[in-house]
Amino acid sequence: MTAGGPERQPPVLIEKTIPLSRLMDFHAPGEVGEFCRSCPRYGKNWSCPPHSGGCTLTGPEGLAERYRTVVVRTHQADMTGFTDREEAIAWYHSCRRKVNDDLRLYAAEHPGTEVLISGHCSVCDPCPRETGGACRFPEKRKYSPESLGLRISDLLVEILDTELQWEGDEMPAVLNIVTVILRSVPE
Repeated sequence: MTAGGPERQPPVLIEKTIPLSRLMDFHAPGEVGEFCRSCPRYGKNWSCPPHSGGCTLTGPEGLAERYRTVVVRTHQADMTGFTDREEAIAWYHSCRRKVNDDLRLYAAEHPGTEVLISGHCSVCDPCPRETGGACRFPEKRKYSPESLGLRISDLLVEILDTELQWEGDEMPAVLNIVTVILRSVPE
């Protein structure tokens, strides 16, 4: 037992491979950008909007020009049994860090892939963008699906047959750690 509840099981992975064209059905940068603007990290992390000369899905330099297949993934973290909210949030963040770290390793071991991590890039803490500095490790910087304008809630429902669970201020039973793997060729 942990102080706040039962021993934690690792998050459960659900994933599905789709063509990139299907992923683009969920690309709504204007709509998603409105949510990003309300985030305290907006404009303060190089992986968060607004992207000036950075990563995009569309356009001549966009990821959609380089990749053909996509693996949409969610790791579902069971949040039941916690008695302390701060402990629950800390556990979720540790799960998210592990998922993101594993995904970075996957990308390093699989040429022709790009990964979109859950949440903001955390290579540097704090991000030098907060103080007007340049990204120190642009080759390590990773973006999230939502920072590139993807509607995460719709992806979960329509592709993975699951959904985000928000219950007001209460901790949901499951939190999703949503990531995407972009591949230039099917694996």
